[in-house]
Amino acid sequence: MSKVMKNIEVTWEWSGTDKYALKGFNVALTPNELGNEHPNNDAVAFSKTGKEKFEHRFYNLMLDKDINYTAWVQPIFEGKDGDWLSANGWKAIDDGTNTIESISGSQAKANTAESNAKNYSDSNSMIDGIAVGGILKSDIKINRVWADTSDNEGEVSYNPSNSVFIHPNGSKFTFNMFKHTETGLEGGYIHGGNWRYLAFVGSDTSRFQNATDGDNQIMSIFYQSGKWYYDDNSSLNQFTPNENDCIIAKIEGDSSGITKLTRYALRNAETEEGSQAKANAAQSNAENYAENQANNAKNHADTVANLAEERATRTATNQYQSMGALSPRVAMRSGVITYVVYEDNTVIKKNNTVVKSELAKNSTGTISVNTGDILTTNNPVGMRGTLGYSTAPLCLASYEKMFYSDRFANHTIYLYAPYGDTEIKYKLGSYNFTNPNQILTVSQGTVRRMTLTAEGLHRFKADMPIVAVKVGNGGDQVLLMPLAKEVLMSANPDNSRLFDGSGIATNNNGYYSADNIFSTTAIGDGSGSDSEQGVPYTACADTYMIDHAITGYTVIAIEPCEIKVTAGTGGAEYAIHNFSDASRDNPKQFHIGESTGSGTTLFSGKAPWRFTGTAPFYLRTNTPNAREYPVLGYRQNLRSIYQDSTADATSQAINEIHSQIELTPTHLRAIDRAGNETIKVDSIGKLSANTANGNVNLDGAGLTVNNGKIDVNTAGNSVNINNQGIKITESGGDYSLLSGSGIDFYKNGSQVPSKYARRVIAGIATDGTYINLNFDKTPKVITSIKSLRSYTYQDGSGVRHDDKNQSYISYASEVTKNGFRVHGKSIIEGVPEYHDIADYGLSSVEAWVSNNTKPYTNQLSVTFIPKYKLTLISSYHYEYTASFFYAVEYISSDGVVHTYTMDGFYDTKKQPYSQGDFKAGDPITFTMSDLPEDTYKIRVRIYDFTLGGLVVTKWSAVNNKRIATGEVNYIIVEGGE
Repeated sequence: MSKVMKNIEVTWEWSGTDKYALKGFNVALTPNELGNEHPNNDAVAFSKTGKEKFEHRFYNLMLDKDINYTAWVQPIFEGKDGDWLSANGWKAIDDGTNTIESISGSQAKANTAESNAKNYSDSNSMIDGIAVGGILKSDIKINRVWADTSDNEGEVSYNPSNSVFIHPNGSKFTFNMFKHTETGLEGGYIHGGNWRYLAFVGSDTSRFQNATDGDNQIMSIFYQSGKWYYDDNSSLNQFTPNENDCIIAKIEGDSSGITKLTRYALRNAETEEGSQAKANAAQSNAENYAENQANNAKNHADTVANLAEERATRTATNQYQSMGALSPRVAMRSGVITYVVYEDNTVIKKNNTVVKSELAKNSTGTISVNTGDILTTNNPVGMRGTLGYSTAPLCLASYEKMFYSDRFANHTIYLYAPYGDTEIKYKLGSYNFTNPNQILTVSQGTVRRMTLTAEGLHRFKADMPIVAVKVGNGGDQVLLMPLAKEVLMSANPDNSRLFDGSGIATNNNGYYSADNIFSTTAIGDGSGSDSEQGVPYTACADTYMIDHAITGYTVIAIEPCEIKVTAGTGGAEYAIHNFSDASRDNPKQFHIGESTGSGTTLFSGKAPWRFTGTAPFYLRTNTPNAREYPVLGYRQNLRSIYQDSTADATSQAINEIHSQIELTPTHLRAIDRAGNETIKVDSIGKLSANTANGNVNLDGAGLTVNNGKIDVNTAGNSVNINNQGIKITESGGDYSLLSGSGIDFYKNGSQVPSKYARRVIAGIATDGTYINLNFDKTPKVITSIKSLRSYTYQDGSGVRHDDKNQSYISYASEVTKNGFRVHGKSIIEGVPEYHDIADYGLSSVEAWVSNNTKPYTNQLSVTFIPKYKLTLISSYHYEYTASFFYAVEYISSDGVVHTYTMDGFYDTKKQPYSQGDFKAGDPITFTMSDLPEDTYKIRVRIYDFTLGGLVVTKWSAVNNKRIATGEVNYIIVEGGE
């Protein structure tokens, strides 16, 4: 029987509904000889594909001529695989163009074929002195017993039970295994490791007297410390291999029995004449197959290793520490996780199995977890455990951890290694890890515990990033943060020492910094029995959610930002914090309510809470049972990058391999599957790339693309670069042309360009001021009056009266992309007109509103004084506290309410004696300038109240008296500075 080489294309249809859970497809080909072939055991070709295309092509397959074959497809889901589905049979037909070898054509090579094949086998198919492979004309069935008649975990049976085994050295043995092989991998009792080889040892069974059930032609064997052992289902017994022993398969298992079988022996035996005729082709194909398999295995291993290293490096260099609400999270202890959902259509998976789907925005709920469970989401989700701290995200893995304790020993440290096996050294009090107090090895993907019996400063150092949680005996449960050079924390820490012991961090209003890495730990906030750690600024987010009602919160910013706070399922606005002047030199911190978690809930107990900032900031609160914790969120600008990086990059990388890479001393080149050279870099530094649409060459002469032309076309738009310049065309046909003379704009079909204003600058200057420019060409300049006094009034005594001065003014208002309003007039300049009012106090959720101003008002101001409420805190000491949220607004003549500011006020003053039930604070004035001329009212209101209040004392308005109006010249420029 001759063989033919074929390219086989398999296509299928997929109508499954859960496209999200689908990871791809397995595709296989099997021969139809016995009628019971299965792709897991008898495939002559096997491949894994992605999920986007329902087709796959096998290239250069060696197939038996005129033998029926079956194509199989199996969907792959997270955590499990679907059923194999097969198509109708087909034959590999010899069309004369792809025949590899006929029987008569191979006769001339028969004399050398046997020795060549044997030499190849001897040199390439040995494991620690035992041959590998051979031909066993029986199926190998795992977790089956007694001629495949019943299930039994950890045992192997054979069908048919009597056949032939042919050793790679050519020896032929009668095979009779009516019973089974007991492997020692029975569930719950595995000794000596979780894998075994299955070996044919039938040439001398006297070596295996301890084997059970009497069938000992195939034994379960194990190599350890330079010696071979066989497993008699209760222990490992040493034996000495001989030249006729042969490893036919490898099995792996766990507590459920055998989970994986890798078969080395071929399934279908050949006649001596047939095998002799194919020997030469077999040698060549085997060499190519072995080389390809080795390269594929290496590429796969390198891909996985590179991904793990890249993920570990990204984490260790802090790139994604702020992505806690999107990061995979690990359950460090068994219990219940509480979650809050940021967006609609959210899915939560536990160990790659969907446990919550189609969750709505602002919804909350719980999930039961066991230690080591991994939780993943497609959208941001907040999670915390019953002990208060946020569920540990893998993005907070780091090489060093540190915390301080002075109570609740013994402390249990839960440690998880997400990226690789690691050794963790622990040191109490000292940075010197030469003689650590403890050393613990943690395998990748497992949670281990370390017990600490002493109090003090605890340091941990690992050789791969780790996630860690600390639980005290009775309190102080903390998610251990990465160490950093910048840390934010609202509480006063009990320790902020540097990891290397060289000093302590500097504090500036909750912003801690140092030249070396450190952490901060605060023990207790006056209520409950918990502690907390400061958050590295690299781990601070700009978007957070809290699943529960709160009695207070604290935010800290070290960059200019505005923070919007909403609460409730409808997202009712609670506050807007304006930190426009925040910086590292001027950190801004705001606190409202109780820091201990006790007291009255804010905003009538609404939940969940959402905090959104224009820059990263720190957020801290308490759980309903007074456990303090920093909230974890995510940074919006990193979202798409982070989610791309955490996708199944390994499968993607493997599925997208469509070419081979060739590296020699003279060149590096890539070749596609059709054999075309696509990229080449030679020894003199020349890069050439060839595609179906042209070529690219980069050498000492520069970059050449398509003979001097570059064309890029995407979604109806195009970019063309040639000797005329750079042309960018929109989908409607309008285009711009950038050349050495400048940039011109053309409408579709027109040859008349619209010139571009190279620079546009607007400004205001006083008479005689010289405006410095550094332009390439002389500009056109147009001036107009913004404000020019035309008359200053003095009475007969020479006294000026500012309320009678006259000016010309011209300006634009209500400027948008749709239009603007022009103003040009002469006026009598207005001055503030003050209105003192009987002190109007606000001490609950209520408002004060002024009278109407005069027409043409363009400036308002209002002043109030905070009011502090007396609280007796001991026999001789008193405390005055003000805590409320307020809004300052103005109402235009059309009834529209405009918010000037919304903010919170919190302050406490201690006194040695009582000064009455209330105490006044310092006046606070707000001035609203450059308003459109109108009639206004001012409104001051308290919209959330805890203690104290405010008293409105005065307000003012400025209105100009209009003398005459006139015409205004205007020029409109779109774009520019």
